[in-house]
Amino acid sequence: MTSDAAPQTPDQPTWYFRVRPIKAFRAMIDIRQNPGDLSATARFFFYVGGHDDGSTYRRIVACENGKRVLENRVPLPAALIDLAALKQYEQGSVGRIHGDFLEREALDPAQIDQDTRRAHSSLEVSAEHEFIRVRTRSLHDLIHTMTGYGVDMLGEGGAVAFTFGNIRNRGYLMLTLTNLLGMLVTGNFRAIPFMFKAYRRGRRAKFLWAEDWNEHLSQPLAQVRARLDIAPLAPYDVIPFDR
Repeated sequence: MTSDAAPQTPDQPTWYFRVRPIKAFRAMIDIRQNPGDLSATARFFFYVGGHDDGSTYRRIVACENGKRVLENRVPLPAALIDLAALKQYEQGSVGRIHGDFLEREALDPAQIDQDTRRAHSSLEVSAEHEFIRVRTRSLHDLIHTMTGYGVDMLGEGGAVAFTFGNIRNRGYLMLTLTNLLGMLVTGNFRAIPFMFKAYRRGRRAKFLWAEDWNEHLSQPLAQVRARLDIAPLAPYDVIPFDR
């Protein structure tokens, strides 16, 4: 069996930046033919460099909170993939607002988790890489709630630009450029300053991958945003995906 993972040594974990354009193009065709195929979306991400988690790892081990999360393998809350559990949190809390967001957008977190896991089930990675990759996969939708970006084309672009600014994974840079190009070809040039501001928001925010989200879900959203230095988002005019 072949593997996308590079040979592992103590100084070279199984993450690296590599673009596979032909496979990325095929995944894009699958997405166009079936926009709901989250497995194809995950494959596209990996094929445009999404394995580039080394910078995320280095940032985690560089801060005390991150080292604790990594060394103790502090998991993300199970509620993040359980809509019913999220709806049990109090009104105004991160967990409840996130659950309302998923319900409103008809997003099934358990199905999303299953589809994205299937996309890379055959790829062999180190334990540290798998731990970080699970966090990356599971935090994406929560980033929408924490930042206020919607699931429209502009909002998705903002979410990935924010994520690139926060974790420096170059796969997210590729997603940012892909989203930006898709909007520019339809004449939506306001996407340029919007996504640049999103990137700056991510750079200025605290490193979200090193946070213990078990503590945050039960707390008021506005309070957690302030604690994590996530700047307020001004209202924006959405760009639907079918435009």
